[in-house]
Amino acid sequence: MNDSCSIAGCNRPRKARGWCSAHYRRWSVHGDPNKKLKAWTPKGIPCGFDGCDRDRRGGARGYCRKHYARLKRQGELAVLEVSSGGTEMRLCKRDDCGQRFRIHASSNKRYCSPGCRWACPKLRKLLEPSLVKHQLSDVDESARSATCSVCGPTSIRRRTTKTKHPAVEVRWRCRTAERARDWARQYGLDVATVLEMLEGQERGCAICGRDVAERFYIDHCHASGAVRGILCSNCNTALGLLGDDVERMEAAIQYLKRARAA
Repeated sequence: MNDSCSIAGCNRPRKARGWCSAHYRRWSVHGDPNKKLKAWTPKGIPCGFDGCDRDRRGGARGYCRKHYARLKRQGELAVLEVSSGGTEMRLCKRDDCGQRFRIHASSNKRYCSPGCRWACPKLRKLLEPSLVKHQLSDVDESARSATCSVCGPTSIRRRTTKTKHPAVEVRWRCRTAERARDWARQYGLDVATVLEMLEGQERGCAICGRDVAERFYIDHCHASGAVRGILCSNCNTALGLLGDDVERMEAAIQYLKRARAA
């Protein structure tokens, strides 16, 4: 008994209908086990960076995934010298340093040492709110609110410090102070600017108007990095899932209108 594929010239073992797994799969998908398939080409449109022949797929703004990640992280594409191990030589962002350091290409580290990071006047100015000691008063544990010496009325977070002894020390932290570091690092905003944006929106979401004084998210354009406004959790998640695509959002609106009219 011949256990090989019945297709002429194919010596693979049979799976079903007298064909091998490859020809059976071709029949189940295309309806013809002898259908000629187009050859798959791994490379499409090359990256827009000079000297890079990687495919643009997976990247954005005309660059491959690697150069687009470098553009988002550093704002420029001039830093090369990438080794085969995935590391690169990067220039310290401190103006008067000029030191180069080796770091993995996926890291967002911009300074060669902690000294340069804290000596940078621009970054230190943004991080001042988190460097000042935030003293809390009028603490309401049930409502998780207090008055901060720096931020004013704010929400607080419970922090439990465990020691070697059975006793547990409970402390409270200002939530605004904790988030100030993220605002400075990700968006280049200080606390005063964020609170001014929040008051300009009457402490509500820029889309649905829901009160977001206790919990809000800073929305930004993923292509340019520009801050657009303050949103609630649901609206911020919705924009991200729809990919900031206006056409998809309009299609979703028309879909809901048709469903309601039916």
